[in-house]
Amino acid sequence: MAILGCFTPERPVLGIADIADDLGMSRSTTHRYVITLVALGFLEQGASRKYRLGLRVTDLGMSALNSTGLREHSRPYLEELRQRTSYTTSLAVLDGPEILYVDRARSFRRGQNKIDLNLRPGSRLPAYCTSLGKVLLANLPDAEQRELIGDDQAVVYRPVESVLVTPPWHRGRVVLIGDAAHATTPHCGQGAAQAIEDVLVLREELAADRPLAASLEAYATRRFERCKVIVEGSEAIGAWEQDRSLPIDPLATRATVIRAAMAPL
Repeated sequence: MAILGCFTPERPVLGIADIADDLGMSRSTTHRYVITLVALGFLEQGASRKYRLGLRVTDLGMSALNSTGLREHSRPYLEELRQRTSYTTSLAVLDGPEILYVDRARSFRRGQNKIDLNLRPGSRLPAYCTSLGKVLLANLPDAEQRELIGDDQAVVYRPVESVLVTPPWHRGRVVLIGDAAHATTPHCGQGAAQAIEDVLVLREELAADRPLAASLEAYATRRFERCKVIVEGSEAIGAWEQDRSLPIDPLATRATVIRAAMAPL
């Protein structure tokens, strides 16, 4: 228990030397005790070969929460908030990169159970993808925030799907515009702007004194190269975000996209 007590909100990650110094024990003895605690699930070893509290500590924590009356004291407030809002209300604590639900007052709204994910006291979710977790993370010291969000494997990258249809963009009287012809990834924010440009160019070409098919071909010809630069640029930036070793300069790529988007129609 003395080893577990070395871990605090200010020092959530410790090495063998840190623990040994705190307790005045030799490093070899400390290492033996720590390995036992890891095997029992009370400690976890991270990529830096340092240690943090493990999930088994949560069992002790839940017992402590119950014994201190946290759930008992919070319940009236959860129920009052549920009554005022008609939504499910929750109480949770931060446990490493996760939140641990301590109590929940379920809503009586029809269909609410379908979106409550069957969460109950003791349930866990990653802190970064929940409103409760974001609030708790936001109030941590900067050093602890960096420690908790430093795992590259936990990063949710934006999608990089895209569409680029080679001309023609019409068949008979059916015409493709916007994302149906040239959908970009989210990395350049040009989707709506390019769809509006499609409409403007299509209007101009349809107003010309020529056969319909010729006007539709002219529309696609005017738009294709511009859209191609923007779509391929957004793809490149998305690929670089997921693999920084690629020979891609995101700033230069974004500048190329902006120049293409600002060029006269």
